[in-house]
Amino acid sequence: MKLLIDGNRLRDAVKHTGLILDRINREHNMMTLTAADDTLTIDTVGSEARSRATLDDVNILEPGAVTVNGSWLQALTANLGASETFMRTDDTNALTLETGARRARMRTAPDTLSVNWPDQEGVAIPLPDHEIMRMADAVWHAHATNQTRPVLTCIHLSGDGETITAEATDRYRAARITLPLSGWTGDLLVNADWLKRMSRDADTMTILTNQNGEATGLALSGGGYQDTTAVTAGDYPNLDRVIPDKHQDGYPVELDVNRAMMSNSVKYLKSLNMENREALPIGLAMDGAQLAVSLSGDDSSGRDLIADVTVTGGLADLPVVNASYLQDALDSYPTERIRLKITDPVKPVVFTVDDDTDWVQVVVPLRDHS
Repeated sequence: MKLLIDGNRLRDAVKHTGLILDRINREHNMMTLTAADDTLTIDTVGSEARSRATLDDVNILEPGAVTVNGSWLQALTANLGASETFMRTDDTNALTLETGARRARMRTAPDTLSVNWPDQEGVAIPLPDHEIMRMADAVWHAHATNQTRPVLTCIHLSGDGETITAEATDRYRAARITLPLSGWTGDLLVNADWLKRMSRDADTMTILTNQNGEATGLALSGGGYQDTTAVTAGDYPNLDRVIPDKHQDGYPVELDVNRAMMSNSVKYLKSLNMENREALPIGLAMDGAQLAVSLSGDDSSGRDLIADVTVTGGLADLPVVNASYLQDALDSYPTERIRLKITDPVKPVVFTVDDDTDWVQVVVPLRDHS
């Protein structure tokens, strides 16, 4: 196999398909490169997912195929630059990359893996504005990171024919967003990290189904990439009990805050966490016309004041919340302002923004924050 290709194109394709590599399991840490008909195809097969990059208009000097260690190929292509790269294999079971004066060699696998891409039959949903990336960004931070309950490591997607809703929770916080994407009715669970990583370039999402119409997998495509993953089995918690309608009113207190200012205040207080507390408590309180944020509600431990805030209603005490959860909620929104809706010091704080997006988050306050 011999070919000429732009170094940046090769780097980006290897980086994308390498997102599903399993560096512990050698079988799932391999990439297969196939050069034919002016096209270079890069395939990675994981335990539950597949990824393919198709690079057209490549100068194929000699067709061929080879399987290599994916992690090593990522390392070798990371700094190729925009110059033309010459890639070749030889009879010594080696792959050579040459870019300008740089040259790198790596071993190839004794046998080239045969990659059969599965049929992607199901419900195809166009994503003209990369909505699936937007949905993943909106809720990903709220998913669980441990495997105690596998369903909580997922994002729950559900469709009613006119809209698709994405939601995630780790039992201490939850996020939900609904966007107008029509054509699918049903629900599925997809690994949250996979969706976050692979949705960057997707302009089409396909709900893969079996003969009974049940969702068996999720496929994303766009930008020359194809990605599929199996769905996770299990029942997702009913978040209707904890996530209110965005337009629900009647809260005793509503804070309309400058989002960037509040985020910076939380970052400042987190920098004072000398004891490295995992659940760092952040107290909220009104100080005249300003919002005071402080460690554990104790001004002597560190606090900041936010002047750009509008308050509706009033309560004697406001909640104390986990600093990281508060930071994640604030930073997930791209808006200038954010609205916090508060019932009392022990009930979940509701986060919304004043736009046309049906996007709501809740964070459960800390009760023991001494």
